[in-house]
Amino acid sequence: MFKKIGHTLAPNRTIGITRIDIPDSQAIGPNVGSPSDPKTWKGPWISITNPEEIAAQICISNRNQYNQAVNTPFGSGPLATIIGRNGDTPEAEALLKGSLPTELLSSLMPETVRVLHTLASQTSQVSETKGPTISDEEFISTFRLINEATSSSPSGRHVGHYKAILKNPDMVSFHSTMMSIPFQVGIAPDRWTRVTDIMLEKDEGNPRCHRLRILALFEGDFNQAKRIILARRLSHHVEDHNLVPHMQFGSRPGKNCHSAVLQKVLSHDIVRITKQTAAFMENDAVG
Repeated sequence: MFKKIGHTLAPNRTIGITRIDIPDSQAIGPNVGSPSDPKTWKGPWISITNPEEIAAQICISNRNQYNQAVNTPFGSGPLATIIGRNGDTPEAEALLKGSLPTELLSSLMPETVRVLHTLASQTSQVSETKGPTISDEEFISTFRLINEATSSSPSGRHVGHYKAILKNPDMVSFHSTMMSIPFQVGIAPDRWTRVTDIMLEKDEGNPRCHRLRILALFEGDFNQAKRIILARRLSHHVEDHNLVPHMQFGSRPGKNCHSAVLQKVLSHDIVRITKQTAAFMENDAVG
């Protein structure tokens, strides 16, 4: 119903991808690149408008996007095999209890070995309390800020469903409790395990397959539960206790990921203008 109302108010509005451009695999010539790598392709492009073909091509592109970490130690190889995709193998349990896979350590990068040592270390503080609880006040304050036009919920439960109950204490209490239970007892509701990928153009009017952005739509209550517990509570906790590396700029209050680049450019400008030695840059290169 919400979509019908929106279409009535704005009938000429285009929703979704109606065309996608892919490299023409039939093109042959010097220095055109490989059709399997659209980023470096310099040959002709062909446009696809058939919805089924668009979906097929998008799935190919997204498969590459979602598998960018396949070559990392935990993505593939001996370590990934013994840990398992879900981290529930006997070797994974042994690692968390302090037993390192010594037969693999010599073949791993030092950074990976440090991660394994951290996973195997015993923590001195173990909380015996139950999982986090989402209060009625947090539920109200979170959904009150959301625009009702926000797309969410593959199940069809629209954001307006939650905004409509904000003045009903019983319904608010019911929903906040249902949002808390999965985190308290460690379950994953079936409705929360589904996600819808929406494709948007990074550059308006440029529908080339490598210039599309993936927008993942989770269930509305699950998405806001993560916002309350992770984006608010956890981020505030790590900031208050100085647990975030100083080189981390993204996803932090008062900082912007672009600030890291600006800071580096300004640092180089200062070194160049003052004609100083930039030896300190070597230690800061990782940042």
